[in-house]
Amino acid sequence: AVTAVQTTSTLGTNGVMTVTFPKANTATSTATGGNGVAGVEDVVNVGVNSVTSAGQPGPVCVNPNPATNPQNPTVIGGVLVTCGNGFTVVNPVTGQLVTGNQLRLDNLAPRVTNFDITPATLGCAPNTSCYINNPATVSAGYTGVDYGVDSQTRTFAGGAAGTTALGTSFTAADETATSGNDVASVTTKDALGNSSTRFASTTPGNTVVAATTAGVQTFGVDITAPTCAYVNTPDASVVVANEKFPATVVTPELTQQFAVSFSDSATPPAGPSGFPTLPVVRTELGQTATASTCIIGTGTAPACVGVRSAGSAVPVAGAQFADMFNGGAATERYVTYNGTVNDVAGNTCSFGSRVALRDVTAPAVGGIVAPSTIGGNQSVTFSATATDNLDLGSAIPSESYGAFIPKLLFPSVTLGTFGADVFTTTASVPFTDPSFIRSIESTTGIGTPSNAVQPATAVNLDVMDVAGNTAPTQTQNISPNVAAGSPAGFPSFNTSNPQLQSFMLTASNATVCNNTTPANCVNPLSTVMTAKAVGPASVFNNPFQRVNFYYNDASGSTILLGQGTVSVTDNTITGQRTWSYTLTWTPNGLAANTYNTFAIGVDAAGSGLVSNGVPITVSNT
Repeated sequence: AVTAVQTTSTLGTNGVMTVTFPKANTATSTATGGNGVAGVEDVVNVGVNSVTSAGQPGPVCVNPNPATNPQNPTVIGGVLVTCGNGFTVVNPVTGQLVTGNQLRLDNLAPRVTNFDITPATLGCAPNTSCYINNPATVSAGYTGVDYGVDSQTRTFAGGAAGTTALGTSFTAADETATSGNDVASVTTKDALGNSSTRFASTTPGNTVVAATTAGVQTFGVDITAPTCAYVNTPDASVVVANEKFPATVVTPELTQQFAVSFSDSATPPAGPSGFPTLPVVRTELGQTATASTCIIGTGTAPACVGVRSAGSAVPVAGAQFADMFNGGAATERYVTYNGTVNDVAGNTCSFGSRVALRDVTAPAVGGIVAPSTIGGNQSVTFSATATDNLDLGSAIPSESYGAFIPKLLFPSVTLGTFGADVFTTTASVPFTDPSFIRSIESTTGIGTPSNAVQPATAVNLDVMDVAGNTAPTQTQNISPNVAAGSPAGFPSFNTSNPQLQSFMLTASNATVCNNTTPANCVNPLSTVMTAKAVGPASVFNNPFQRVNFYYNDASGSTILLGQGTVSVTDNTITGQRTWSYTLTWTPNGLAANTYNTFAIGVDAAGSGLVSNGVPITVSNT
């Protein structure tokens, strides 16, 4: 209601009229038109009947004072005939409709229609204490309305009394020892300064919020992430499953698991908030060279977008969760597993990615291609093609010299790497011997005609995939090719090097440590190996172009240690010249065992002379 006022203007055509609104301050009546509360927040129409001092009709509307009603337009011109674009009135003289401004009455604070913080938390039920880790959780549950002058602002607070202003994030100082420490409040204010403070409700969707702190929703602050890590299997960066068993036996790779431990230890005064019913969020992606499948996850392959929660109610002290590493299927494939663990407050720890592989199928190797003629001390290249259902790993080439040296190994050739990023299912396997040894001979023939010369007989290729499955050794007979490249035949060192009297190998230490465990070993870490070729003083030239040192592993394969360093001495008393070739061997990663070592001297024609063998014991104690 508006009090009618009669006034006389003394200001010419621009009279001043004062209208007093009643001081209603409660929302007790029905909103007018659904937009406000009648008599409290409402549009007020003011009709003006006025005449000038000469008895002529006067203004038909008024302009509110812009200083106290800033949302209304200012006076336009000096005649109050058209006062704005609010309501319409009838000019009593002309009968025409003219527009006038609205006056709005508002002395009621904005209303809080909902203030509930529980929907924004993880695992916190209404009417129970909970933990939060972000101040935005408090404001997320708020809705309010104002039908007066509006332009409402709101500020949120927490703390034991709900009076501590909330910033954009919590710090360690905000963490609480319990989940029932803090309450949430909001203070709303409209453009005219009407304001009220309310507290978070305990019932979701409740439109009546608490005016005091009695019985309202309580919460604690926990910003400390839980801890989580892989345990047991896989306990390394990857798991390779390549066990082969009969079909009637449960294979170990089908029972291996990705196991994760997690805990939420307290750091006073922080938490812990503990874990919800389903704390683990993870994905598990299976991949082959031709297809990808989300074993666990809500998305589609190959990205496996999305996550799935799993687990059960766990104690605050922690628990363990596990998934089959391949989803329980026998499909040969890579499996990539990753995920996180959440506490009740929403803090997250990531246990990262692990990759496992189930592959029980060996690769296959095609025939080895060799040059038609192979000469001694020449660079010779052999090649083959290897295939695998998932990922090729490596190839080890070797050369054979009959039963004397079944496999003289050369450095491994990398074909593919572990991981589903690139599948290497086919690869060309090149192998180059930079200086081919066309034949070997034992020292028993020195000084006498010898029949112990053994020409090279074959080149071999052993291929394995990244899971360790090995193809049958591929062998190519090269005897005819070597013979074609050696037109002078295969003479013995007795013929080619008649001045050579002896070729012997010695070692400074017969027992050495494996250098991966030097702290636990009392023996030397290395041994100096010396091969000596002896002949007449002054006239005996170096019989070898190079001398290489080797050892035999447990399988009987011959492995290169390196090339010796050459030096020469003359003994005038005995009338002998000695050519010495030395190499220091420091065993690395070898199993404790006794290994037979020897040297091969190779002359300019590519013929090799094998020294005596020297056993070297590698010890880890």
